[in-house]
Amino acid sequence: MTQEEIKQKYHSLHLKYSDEKDTVSKSIRQYELFRLFFFVAWIILIYLSTSWSWLAFGLIMGPGIIIFAYLVIKHGMLYRRKANLEQLVRINREEENTMEWNYDELDDGARYLNEEHLFSYDLDLFGNGSLFQYINRTSTMPGKDRLAALLTYIEKSGKEIRSRQQAVAELTKLFMWRQDFRVRGLLTEEQPEDISGLREWIIKPPDFKATIFRVLIILVPLVNLIVFMLSVFGIISFWLFISYLVIPLMLAGIRHKRVNLKHNLLSRKFLVMKKYSGLFRMIEEQEFKSERMKSLREGLVTNGVSASRAIRQLAAISSAFDTRLNLLAGFLMNVLFLWDIRQSVRLENWQKKYRQHLPVWFDVMGETDAYISLAGYSY
Repeated sequence: MTQEEIKQKYHSLHLKYSDEKDTVSKSIRQYELFRLFFFVAWIILIYLSTSWSWLAFGLIMGPGIIIFAYLVIKHGMLYRRKANLEQLVRINREEENTMEWNYDELDDGARYLNEEHLFSYDLDLFGNGSLFQYINRTSTMPGKDRLAALLTYIEKSGKEIRSRQQAVAELTKLFMWRQDFRVRGLLTEEQPEDISGLREWIIKPPDFKATIFRVLIILVPLVNLIVFMLSVFGIISFWLFISYLVIPLMLAGIRHKRVNLKHNLLSRKFLVMKKYSGLFRMIEEQEFKSERMKSLREGLVTNGVSASRAIRQLAAISSAFDTRLNLLAGFLMNVLFLWDIRQSVRLENWQKKYRQHLPVWFDVMGETDAYISLAGYSY
């Protein structure tokens, strides 16, 4: 394809996705209006049906819940589709602008500036208007780090260079896959400390390795239930039950500072982990032909468990751990289930299982994301 044909392709995609986004936005407004009218009408009918019969009440309440739930789910699907289209508009607009030498809105990699490096500072590899800014199409922090490393390290092995070239050549042909990868990556903003926090946490020694903690997270909820039932049946007073709850509350405070440190490294990272789980799955499911890309994909499977699945599990644990951010919910869950200790034990079980593999997975992600940038430039 000529440069003009490539530019026209990006322009056409830009217009196409803009039109689709406008259509979806219109559908969202219509669904919001319809859902409001339906909810008001449903509440009125529920109120009126209470004076008719229980049968009428049930016939209105039951189907109404199903219809309203469908409208909420459909509304969420439309919002996600709109978010995807917004990113597709963005990346094709950026490509179109870049071909006009207007790429100021792209990340310039200024954080990689190093005046003492042999050549990167003199050649303007990083910073405003730099080579990094021109070719950077990464959507992950490991990808940015790896792309910067590729630009600043002189590879002398001919075999290694040819292997990379084959990987980039293969990815160059996967136009829509590259766009889908970038969209998924850009949907969730990421901070440098997100992945560095994970890398820091994965090498920390366990704090809840002792068997007593595994016994407590099973025993305490059972004892809580027994004491509660004794209170319900009047065998013990309600106030004695309330007084008893001080015990699990004190147990929940064991190693509180260490729990806080652990949580701070993983807090509010559910969406970031979900993003990486999706990106890992895209790599795992893609049939590659080049030896480098096949090798990278194989690096995402550990003892029959894929990186995408393992990270999804970690995201679920992190989300459960974030319950403590709600003071009331955190208090109740700790008293009833020793929630902080329970999630800490789950985290350490995951950590023990995947300690050696997490760094490898993110290295694979960085390598793939960097090659995607180079493939975009090659295209």
